Amino acid sequence: MRKIVCLLITLFVSLSFGATLTPIQLLNPTGSSSGQTVVSTGASSAPAWGGIGVNGIASIAANTVLANATGSSAGPTAFAMPSCSGTLNSLQWTSGAGFTCATPTVTGTGSVVLANQPVINGVTNGSAAAAGQVGQVLTNATAGTSLTTGTPANATSVSLTAGDWDVQCSATYIPGASTTISTLVQGVSTTSATFPAVNSGAYSQIIASFTTGQGQIAFTPVTTINVSTTTTAYCVAQAAFGVSTMTVSGFIRARRMH
Repeated sequence: MRKIVCLLITLFVSLSFGATLTPIQLLNPTGSSSGQTVVSTGASSAPAWGGIGVNGIASIAANTVLANATGSSAGPTAFAMPSCSGTLNSLQWTSGAGFTCATPTVTGTGSVVLANQPVINGVTNGSAAAAGQVGQVLTNATAGTSLTTGTPANATSVSLTAGDWDVQCSATYIPGASTTISTLVQGVSTTSATFPAVNSGAYSQIIASFTTGQGQIAFTPVTTINVSTTTTAYCVAQAAFGVSTMTVSGFIRARRMH
């Protein structure tokens, strides 16, 4: 008799509970909110409605993140992260592809100040500007180049890397003791043993009555040489002289402007 009574009570409770849910459900949604799930509360208590914490997400491979790297709506998956360990690399999100390593766009040293327009500053600590930096200086000197009267020759030269350079040179003419001199010509040129145009601003000429056997020094104007590839700049010298011999020593200096 007791078993029958217990069975009737159990059936009544089940029918009463089932009547409150339409249709009958395995889990009672009462007390839950949209998006929640049944979460374990441990071995000593019953599960309950709740959200999944970070510690509840299954482990994923090292160096990965949960992301949707596709070009459309989709569930998140483990996405392998790039290392981006190159110099000046940065992490960049590419639509439809995920995270990628951005290629460096600015390199160099020194300070960059941006106001109405970019201004590039050179070194300010008294040190020499590094190769490729604004203010970099290149020099070269050559001594004792023999001259033939009225014939241009390379007194010295310097190799310019791509950029915008201000260049100037000097020619030191050393005649023999009895050598007479009437004309000295010097210029900066990117063509070997060839003078630039007279009106180029890279050319100077002296016509005078020089003292026999007396050495002379002449300078070229400062000229701009703008090149896109490595180019040689020559200090070209020429003297009109007679009776004896003449040599020339050259010095050339170039300063990077851009």
